Amino acid sequence: MKHLFYTLIFASLHLTTYAQSWDQVIKAVASDRGEWDYFGRSVSISGDKAIVGAYEEDEDASGGNTLVNAGSAYIFELQAGVWVQTQKIVASDRGESDRFGI
Repeated sequence: MKHLFYTLIFASLHLTTYAQSWDQVIKAVASDRGEWDYFGRSVSISGDKAIVGAYEEDEDASGGNTLVNAGSAYIFELQAGVWVQTQKIVASDRGESDRFGI
């Protein structure tokens, strides 16, 4: 019985040793996020810079000219451990349903 007890204790300690951490590391959102923009479907990171696509986003870089699902991409930069949006990019020849940023 004592042997079974020690085996169970060892097994439980061994299992928790390899447990994964599911803590949220970061949450980044677009400054002009919308419900169906699909922000984050495409992401590329290099060093301290990231580009994040939002292929069904509608507004241009200034937030004015709306074209359904024209798409956009956002540039983020890592500053003091925090991802900060530095730019929004849209196609110069954007049109409806282009889905730029996919």
